[in-house]
Amino acid sequence: MTVSRPPETGEGNQVLAGDPAATVVAVTGSGVQLQDVTGTRFTLTHGELLCEAAAGLPDCLPGEPGGTAQWRDEQAARVLTGTSPRAAEPGPQHDPRATTVRQRDPARIADLRAAPSAVPISPRPQGRVPASSSCGERGAHPAVEPCELPDGIRLVYADDRGRRRTLRLEDAALCDFGQVKPFREPPAYRGQRNFPGWWWSASTRSHVVYESWLERHHIIEADRDARVVAISGQPFELTWPQGKKQGGHVPDLFCRMLDGPAVVTDCRPVSIADKDFRRKAAITAAACSRIGWDYRLAGEPDPVWAANLRWLAGYRHPRFADANIEEPLVALFTGAQPLSAARQAGDPIRVRPVLFHLLWRGRLSADLTVPLGETTILTVCADPLEAA
Repeated sequence: MTVSRPPETGEGNQVLAGDPAATVVAVTGSGVQLQDVTGTRFTLTHGELLCEAAAGLPDCLPGEPGGTAQWRDEQAARVLTGTSPRAAEPGPQHDPRATTVRQRDPARIADLRAAPSAVPISPRPQGRVPASSSCGERGAHPAVEPCELPDGIRLVYADDRGRRRTLRLEDAALCDFGQVKPFREPPAYRGQRNFPGWWWSASTRSHVVYESWLERHHIIEADRDARVVAISGQPFELTWPQGKKQGGHVPDLFCRMLDGPAVVTDCRPVSIADKDFRRKAAITAAACSRIGWDYRLAGEPDPVWAANLRWLAGYRHPRFADANIEEPLVALFTGAQPLSAARQAGDPIRVRPVLFHLLWRGRLSADLTVPLGETTILTVCADPLEAA
């Protein structure tokens, strides 16, 4: 799918999202309302509009690296604040030719804070992982022990045609692993003890492969995190000489972040993380550190937290967004109210799906470490990036 839009998304602009062009009829801080040639209206969030652009660069993308970086910052500001700060010239702090990603992050956060916005923006701490720290885990892994990288270590991935490509670690940062094909796809056979499959991501509008329900849970967490802009499963393999044999490891997830380094995740229950796996995890962590990525070793989640997320994930699709219902709900829950108060906004059959969609997107906040029910207290989240 090719998506194009003008530098400033405003009323009357034409947006190509699929075959027919759609006209922008309204722009809010949360999304864009479009009307197609048949007169049908539908709504896309700013994040969804940006995610569509991953399949085809917008026509307005500047060619200069400095201008490209500034354009990305402006679009990030629009996603987070509903506004777009303009600058006559991109400053040197945005120039990818002169600065690293870690150096550009503080400049980007400063620009976002300076933008006029009714929503306070909180910078994401360096090294924070996609999963919320409030969810808890039944068994947390001990810290990965530091180790030396093996000589001759290489990174292998599959390109768009499925061909294997080999990179040095020093070159891996130049490749976007958030959109690559899976390095391997899990097999299916009789008597299989794990449950592989594909998860449709609302963040990327594409499917992400997983090899177990534990991986699926952590994909759900990443999919709900507003800072995650791309997710891929089984993204690459690290290989290294190991005596007369070749050692190797395929991490489970790769998440490209909006405001920080990418995060590579391995999902494994603590009870079956043996010595061999921990050695591979240590090598993977050292390789990620060399490249400039964060590494995370994730265990089993709290079952109540996981059940609540699975329920909300059923309402992740954009079709559950309805501006006519969202506004009354946001106004209703400006002050803390039980979930049952949502009946004041209209027919529960129409209102409840929109309410759960707002909880998924982080517009509404609740304590998801306890079972979600009629007495759950909801409130408007001041910063959707910090939503629980």
